[in-house]
Amino acid sequence: MHPSFNLVDEPWIPCLTPEGQAVTLGLRDVLRRSAELAEVRAPSPLGTAALIRLLLAVLHATLRGPRDTAERACLWRGVCRPCQGRRDTAERACLWRDPRALLDAVDGYLAKWRDRFDLFHPEYPFWQEAALRLEKPRRITFIALELSAPEEFGLFDPPIDKAAHAASAADAARYLVTRQSYTLGGLDRAQNRPYGMQRRFESSPPVLGALVFVTGRNLLKTLLLNLVPYTERVPIPATAGRPDAPIWERDSLPWGPGERAPDGYLDYLTWPSSAIRLEPEWEGGRVVVRTVHICARNKVWPGALAGDPFFAWRDTQPLALRRSRALWRDSGALFGFVSDERVRRQGQVPKPPVLRELAALASRGVATHWGLLVVGADAERRKQQVHMWRAESLPLPRAVLEEGDAVQEVARAVQLGEAVGGSLGSALQKMARQYLSLGREGAPNGDDVTRLARSWNAEAQYWPALESPFRRFLADLCAPSPDFDAALLGWQAAVRRAAWAAYDTAARQLGEDAAAFRARIHGERLLGDYLHWHLPAKEKA
Repeated sequence: MHPSFNLVDEPWIPCLTPEGQAVTLGLRDVLRRSAELAEVRAPSPLGTAALIRLLLAVLHATLRGPRDTAERACLWRGVCRPCQGRRDTAERACLWRDPRALLDAVDGYLAKWRDRFDLFHPEYPFWQEAALRLEKPRRITFIALELSAPEEFGLFDPPIDKAAHAASAADAARYLVTRQSYTLGGLDRAQNRPYGMQRRFESSPPVLGALVFVTGRNLLKTLLLNLVPYTERVPIPATAGRPDAPIWERDSLPWGPGERAPDGYLDYLTWPSSAIRLEPEWEGGRVVVRTVHICARNKVWPGALAGDPFFAWRDTQPLALRRSRALWRDSGALFGFVSDERVRRQGQVPKPPVLRELAALASRGVATHWGLLVVGADAERRKQQVHMWRAESLPLPRAVLEEGDAVQEVARAVQLGEAVGGSLGSALQKMARQYLSLGREGAPNGDDVTRLARSWNAEAQYWPALESPFRRFLADLCAPSPDFDAALLGWQAAVRRAAWAAYDTAARQLGEDAAAFRARIHGERLLGDYLHWHLPAKEKA
């Protein structure tokens, strides 16, 4: 009997209820019960982002829209006032009147394409290539990012035996979806018979930057908030002569290796970053997967990245999360301002498209509790290795969607944190220089000063210490009538405390002798002068 695991019905998507209970559901039930679920929560943040993109692709494919902000507002309210007077078909108009009608339409869509969601379909296996056969298939752990992570992640205790690991069909489905969204570039020695020899994998778009999702009070609202307008022009322009469709609606994939422009947004969301075929087998009456056929596929045309609604941009590159940099420091890319004094002449920077579309939705009276979920990875693409993945949540004040005081307050807060961080570094350098200069002739070597200052690791304490205060600062701005002065004063106090705490950590490492005491005093004076300069009169008092 040929194995079968249909993603429409079989449970494989991990979710959380509002009470924090974990449940695993199929595609149909996740969408049908989305108003009762808090969120999708995969074992890794990258898996969560990949599943959100898949759910959005199903909704967009069902609707072939929404085509504009008015239709989005209809979906949200459950009322069709903005659409009155339109001459859409009765079926289409019905979708915008009530989210329940939308979910009924999703049921019909999934029923129509149900066979294409079978993970092991003999002709159309989901997001795979049925004809792919390699002489040396890989172990299933090759496409499981959470299993191939470095040991310092500490995800498994005791570690799994990768050579003997047999993934359940549900796990294999999550590995597949995550791998297609997060294929890491790097050399590939496999031979892809349909396309000839390809020497390297190309990184899929989400690898190139952090994805910014808007979150609501439940999963349904989260999905609707990220369901941006979708037409032949936006967010990804359609390719002339090729109809846009998700991967499961395509009978064949005629294009070969090399670079290709997406046919549209649905093609982009379900881009086949790798050629993959899972190899199922029976074990104890259940289907498991131990091996996978996988090789390189074609690359997304780089120009398409500019249309990705979930990318934030820093300079000319998508914003990427880094192990050594806290997310709040990149708030300018999220909320649309320049925080670096050196590039201030550039003025405003664009918000992520999903936030610009949210501002348009808010202008139509859609009010709710909003937040941001930012998901990204710090990866070494050449070695196909993820060093760090992270999902960070931030409050999203409605006021920052508008070009006004709130954006400027957030900009001032980030600028203050950066300025004090630089002042802390200068004070540490001063303390190190004074300590090394005592008892010797001439100025100490600059490299020795820098090495000593860095050895204290005080700045690495300063930046993370401000993450929670920055979230509180944004939460204060979420109030119906935010008190900007009070919020900023609270942030300034947190910055002052973090700077002194980091400096004291470094000073204690010098010891208690006279030389250490003198060096500490010199650094304290300099840091105190800097804080007096940076902080306004209210905070100084």
